[in-house]
Amino acid sequence: MDDYAHAPVTDNPIVVDFSGCKYLDDLHERIRKSFGFPACCGKNWDAVWDCIDGYFDENESRTIQIRGFQSMPNELQEYCKPMWGIFSDLQKECRNIIVCRES
Repeated sequence: MDDYAHAPVTDNPIVVDFSGCKYLDDLHERIRKSFGFPACCGKNWDAVWDCIDGYFDENESRTIQIRGFQSMPNELQEYCKPMWGIFSDLQKECRNIIVCRES
């Protein structure tokens, strides 16, 4: 397997489950695996944007479902503020992308 290649993700919705997530590394690993980002993807928000920008076709209809967010410690929830900005920017570029957040 190529550590620099995206793994194809055909799931719809794409589920990012943060249930039980307590650590920064785990948070980024869950995002990476959910989207099939390459193993070399950095564990920071710039790297997440670099991987997700251009990931979806602008006419593609996909749902991104965020689960277990409220179960994370407050400091991790606070750390995730840029993630919501990334998803907002993504939705501006790809109008058919829906991001929903479950409790």
